[in-house]
Amino acid sequence: MDRTDLAIMHLLKALELNSSNVKALTLLGLIHIKNQDHVKVDLYNQAKSRIEGLGAKRLTELGTESWNAANKNQAVNYYQLSLSINPNDPETMFLLARLYQSMGRSVDANPLFDKIIAEHPDTSYARRSREARGY
Repeated sequence: MDRTDLAIMHLLKALELNSSNVKALTLLGLIHIKNQDHVKVDLYNQAKSRIEGLGAKRLTELGTESWNAANKNQAVNYYQLSLSINPNDPETMFLLARLYQSMGRSVDANPLFDKIIAEHPDTSYARRSREARGY
């Protein structure tokens, strides 16, 4: 067994213990890229995307929970983390923009509303963003 095989074995064990371990999946993907195993690379990238999507959704939920508990700064942090994983999610952008508005931070809110309107024009988030902006 060479070092690559040993690394794969340890990373697979890490995934067994925590199936949402994005770092382990990323490392496995990199190893398979190095070994030019494109089928496995595609599988690992698909798994990584699913895990990251679930993580982003959960972070958005935590942001909303924090906002409802009147912890606005923590809510901002959760929404920003979610957007760092899924930067084009109109729901999270809208929630963060509304939160910024409620904090008197229109300078931060307006670019998010504008991005939603431009990139997701046919969604309810765009309609609500236009209303929030006064269009």
